[in-house]
Amino acid sequence: MISRYLTILLFITSCSTLKIEDYRAIIAEFASPSEDIKVDKDLYDSKQFSFAKFRIGNDAPVILSLANITDGFYTWVSRDLVKIITKDGKIIRTFGLEYDVEVIDYSDWSLNDGNKSINLLEVQNPHAIFSQHSRIQLQKQNTIFLNKLYKVLYFDERITTDAYRWSETNHYAVDNEVGLVIWSHQHIHPYLESIEISYYYKF
Repeated sequence: MISRYLTILLFITSCSTLKIEDYRAIIAEFASPSEDIKVDKDLYDSKQFSFAKFRIGNDAPVILSLANITDGFYTWVSRDLVKIITKDGKIIRTFGLEYDVEVIDYSDWSLNDGNKSINLLEVQNPHAIFSQHSRIQLQKQNTIFLNKLYKVLYFDERITTDAYRWSETNHYAVDNEVGLVIWSHQHIHPYLESIEISYYYKF
């Protein structure tokens, strides 16, 4: 069973910025083959650091290591130094993808039922900046995670973008006991397939 993240706040307040050599040392532990990755309790227990299983569309998944937490922003890094920054499970910025993105303004966004916001999004390939409307809705379910039954809050985020006539629904699963996102399915770029992330915390 996950250690229930009892020292999350202590970790966040004590976390310092890592240098690139620190990233490489952490990433070395998570080197993995290109085939599908089954994350079970044994694999979870064998890892020293928090990690995430990251998949774009039907591509083979990769493992990202949690390299840093700063002011609620989680930085995840892959073996080849692709970097993903998330806040409350939402992808805020990417580095090293074919279609990188950055949510420039998300001050009104929160993962709360009924939240409505207009976020400023910058995308690459092609480069563009536009507004994106977001609306959060909540539904409650239970789920199996690491062989345990968790009380999970499922959030749907409906996003619409007039500039690209682009509308999608993102999904987030939050462990109701500790308030951490443990799974997400997101659309972040009009030309990029959807991204699925499972988060595994080690605090």
